Order: sequence, then structure tokens, then C-alpha cells
Amino acid sequence: MNMNAQPSTRCPSLDGEWVRVAHSDEVNPEKPFGVRIGGMEVVVLRMNAELRAFTGICPHRGGLLAGGDLQDGHLVCPNHGWRFDGRSGQRLDGPQCLAAFDVQQLEDGFVYVRVRPESPSAQAVPPDDLGEVRSLADLPGPRGLPFIGVAAELRPSSFHRSLESWAREFGPIYQYNLAGTRILVCSDPAFSEIVLRERPHAWRRASKIEQVMRGMEILGVFAAEGDEWRSQRSLVMDALAPRNLRQFYPRLTEVARRLLRRWRGLADRDEEVDLQNEAMRFTVDVTTWLSLGQDVDTITGGGGDLQKHLGVVLPILNARLLALVPLWQWVPTLEKLRLRRALAGLRAWLDPLVAETRRTHALEPNRSPSHLLEAMAVARQPNGELYSDQALFANAINMLVAGEDTTANTITWAVHEVARHPEIASRLAQEADEVLETHELAEDASLLERTLYTRAVAHETTRLRPVAPIIFLESTCDQVTAGLSIPRGTQLLVLSRPAATDPVNFDDPEQFDPGRWLDAGAAARLQRNATHIPFGSGPRMCPARSLALMEIQLVLSMLYRNFVVVPASHHEAVTESFAFTMEPRGVRIRLRHRRH
Repeated sequence: MNMNAQPSTRCPSLDGEWVRVAHSDEVNPEKPFGVRIGGMEVVVLRMNAELRAFTGICPHRGGLLAGGDLQDGHLVCPNHGWRFDGRSGQRLDGPQCLAAFDVQQLEDGFVYVRVRPESPSAQAVPPDDLGEVRSLADLPGPRGLPFIGVAAELRPSSFHRSLESWAREFGPIYQYNLAGTRILVCSDPAFSEIVLRERPHAWRRASKIEQVMRGMEILGVFAAEGDEWRSQRSLVMDALAPRNLRQFYPRLTEVARRLLRRWRGLADRDEEVDLQNEAMRFTVDVTTWLSLGQDVDTITGGGGDLQKHLGVVLPILNARLLALVPLWQWVPTLEKLRLRRALAGLRAWLDPLVAETRRTHALEPNRSPSHLLEAMAVARQPNGELYSDQALFANAINMLVAGEDTTANTITWAVHEVARHPEIASRLAQEADEVLETHELAEDASLLERTLYTRAVAHETTRLRPVAPIIFLESTCDQVTAGLSIPRGTQLLVLSRPAATDPVNFDDPEQFDPGRWLDAGAAARLQRNATHIPFGSGPRMCPARSLALMEIQLVLSMLYRNFVVVPASHHEAVTESFAFTMEPRGVRIRLRHRRH
């Protein structure tokens, strides 16, 4: 992998004037180069000996094109794979065309871009001109109690359920009072799409997330904002770009093969399986290998207490985000002690890796980074300084926690839902037999790409069981959106499930039906209207989407190729628990060997 950091703009944009954006060596033909000029995202491409510059935002769902790929002369969006001609900007299979800018390389060896004058995105929130502008106080919502509002009605583990219930009662845009703070809640696709497209300029991740993560010393790219986010995001997106995932695929299959051997042993012994724990072993091994270059092998018992330490961090993060009063700042608690021990254990494991990465770079300064930790160790911040060891530690934790929990939960939810539908399990097994033939699992990415029904199961699972049911945001400016006056600093909770389970948007929405995703045109429409946003949308859409889907398809196709899954727990006993992600509780199965 080559994950050198992308520099930011080297001088401010002057309307209609040339702006120096990079040295020519930094714009290579293997990947897009992204830069922000005067509030506008721009992507620069080198097409053989020629340079091209376009708007850096995909017209589909606002994806950052700089995080995409260059394939056969086409610029591929990282969010949903829209392809644009690298010379003209014209979309393949559609009428859309990227706005082009003047670009040139001068004799001084630098690349310059000239953009047309446009207002910064932060001021581009569409005002409502169709009628009277409402204030937040005009919106419906639960009444609550004096002083504390609805605080007595909310429980951390069922927080998402309460918000979804109120959405059914009060509509897709409502508000509630939490101890004197008015919270805006939205499940309207059109409103959500506007908001998510305007990140990070008009909307940012809720500042409380930054405060809590900073206090836990794990503030990384997930909660970073501004230039800090841009510089870190480019590294993460590059590490997770399709070209790098293709190179990583053999290691991904090695981890899957270990899991297969473990599951065969469990089947031989007829042991009851805690599926979420099994899926987390897999995702921890994948994430640590991809982001840290380490094969910890928790599947066969390696990795020490890594998985246990990671399992402590996320629930405490969730509890602190939802707490009305930050008691942990002043009161010693058992939870605080557990967190301190978990972070100390993670640091004891990660600090030697950081130190070794620093030493390697000192000895080989021209070495190309081969994983995310190494890329961040050699990258420069916007101020020109190297990232601190603390920043490396925080981002490593971000990657491990996010990579472990979300994908593992989706795999678990998928198996749980399929267990209720024997016909779907049979079709998964049939597809695995036909595609994999004599193989136990998808040995190469080309085989995995053919497991279309398995991918449809993944999409349907994320529709009904989104592991990120809430996106926590905060407005960065006063604005009017969809007829609603929104002051700066307003907290907004975007709900991802209500629109995806609304009969207006989906036929028979409560039914688990992977078939709805098999028609390419229908699937595109479902994604285009912003009713299905399990990975978010816009410039800050989850950069690990491609990796997550790859992991889910690989595990599910391997599972139903080799085993018959027998539920060991009643469907009603399985519950949703909100701990920043939506976890499945109580999914237990038994595995039976399949006879081919």
C-alpha cells in the first residue's frame, strides 16, 4: 500500500485566480488527489501526461471523490461506486457531469488550479422559500417534566427505541427538551440528505462526542473536525480505498480460514456458539492486520486481552455521551477504574508498535507506508508537524473499536434474521455452492463479487438492523433548512431506521426480503432517495463501507457453504441494546456440518 498523506492548499483561494495546490510528484496516476480551495472540494487527476480538475463532491450522495479510486481512466466514487470519465467528468451510465476547473503544471514543478467563484459550502444550506419559517419551539414532541424534560423517560440501552417511538408519534421532524436543552430529531430523508451533504461545514459531529473522547484520550478521526479531520481522513480513506483492499484480500481470507477451522471444531463438539463474540474475533483480527500491520490471531486464542479491553471502551463512551451530568469528572467510580485499566492495557499493547514504527521510518525514511499506523506516523499535520504518539494511539483505538463492533454486529444480525427464514438460508447455501464450487470460501475477490444474493442479505440486514441507528450532529451556523430556523449549536439526531421501514419507501417494510436488492435499478433507487443510510451519507460517509461489506459477504458465504445454522435461542429472547452502536444481545446458535 502507498498511503502518503495529501497536503492541504498551500495558499488561499482568490476568486478566479490560480491557486497552487501540490507539487507535481504528489499527483500520480494511481489515485485521485484532493484539496480544498476557498470552501470548495476539488479533485485533481493525472490522466497519463495530462491533468484534470473537477468538483470533489459526488452529485449522488455527496461523497468525497478524493477518497475514491482510478480504474481504467475512470474516477470511482468511494460511497456507491458511481464512475466518471477521468478526462471529461461525464458519469458513465447517467447524465450527471462533474464541473471542471482549469488546471496546469508550471515549470516550477507545482500544480495550479483556477476555480470559478462560488460561495463556501457552509453558507449553501438551502433556505426554505415555500412558506412560513418555523422555530424549533414550534415543532411537536414529548412534553416531559419541568426542569429535567424527558430525562426520566430515556435509558441508554434503549435510547434509539425511544427516539423511534416518538418519531412514529410526532412525525419525522420533532424536538424534545432534555434538562433545558432543545434537541432536534429527524428521520425525514430529504432533510437528512441536506444535512449530511453539508458536513463538515454547516454541520459537525456533536461537540459532546469530541469532549467525551478527548477526556478518554481517544479523540481521533471519528470526532475530529476542520483541517485536523481532513488530514486524518485522507489517510484513512486511502488505507480503505478499493485498490488497497484488493491487495489486502489474501490476508482477509487467511483470517476467514482460521475462523472456519474454529467453527468446525465447535461443530464437532456440538458446542453452543455466542455468535457476536465469534464475529468480533474475526473483525478484530481483520482490523488490526489492516490498520496496524499486526496479526494478533484472537480467533485461535492470541491477542492477549485485546478484545476484552476493546469491549470496555464503547459502552462507557455511550454512557458518557448520554449522561446529563459528567459525574465521572469528579466522582471515583468502578466504571472509571475499568476504563483506566482497559486503556492502560490497550496502550501497553499499542505503544511498542508505535515506537517500532517510528524506528523503522528513521532507518528507512523513503519506505512507503504499508498500513494506517505507519502512514500516520510519517504524515504531517496541517501545521507541518508530525502526529504525536497520543494521536497515533487515539486513531488506532478509533479504528479498532469501529472495525470490531459495527461489522461484527451486522454479521450477527444477518444470521439471526436468516435463521427465521429457512428459504433464505437455502438460497445462501445454493449460491455459495454455485459460486465457490470446490472452495470452502471465496479465495479471491472476483469470487466474492459474484455472491450477489449474499450481498443482498447484507443490505437487507442493514436496512432492518442498522448498527448505527443514530447520527449525532450539531449545527455550525445559523441557518434555515426545510422551513425550519436552526440556530448555531443546535443538536440534531438523525435516525436511520424509520425511513427504511416506512411503507411509503419500501413494500412490506417489516419483512426481511433480500430479493428487493437484487434488481440493480431498484437498488439504485432505494439508495438514491436517502432512505437507506446505514453508513451515513455525504462527505463524512463511513470510509470503511467497502471493507465492511467485503467482510460480511466473506463470512456469510463461508458459513452457509460449510454449515447448517441451528438457532439455540428463541427469536423473542434476542434484544437490541444501544451502546453507541446497536448490539444484538442473546444470539446463540449451533453449527452442523453440511454434506456436499
